[in-house]
Amino acid sequence: MPVKPNFNPDYLYFVTTNAVKHAHLFKRDVIKRILVESLHHLRTTGRMKLFVFVIMLNHIHLIAKFSDKHLLSDVMRGFKKFTARQIYAQFQAEKENL
Repeated sequence: MPVKPNFNPDYLYFVTTNAVKHAHLFKRDVIKRILVESLHHLRTTGRMKLFVFVIMLNHIHLIAKFSDKHLLSDVMRGFKKFTARQIYAQFQAEKENL
């Protein structure tokens, strides 16, 4: 039987999320800006208290605190869904401008 980790809103969490197939999607400034703006939105809306983050070529690390109203899994799912759509839209816009 799988073990479900306990969530405690008083703890800090170290979170890593990767690009699909570890593709180097995050090397361009325009893509980094999308990620930073998404994190800023989560922070300003109170979904998480962000302490530090780093954007690497194909993954992101962050240390954050999540409230009991906004669980870590829900916040990260929303973050990934929103940023993936924004990055895809950016690539589509660039493709159309060629």
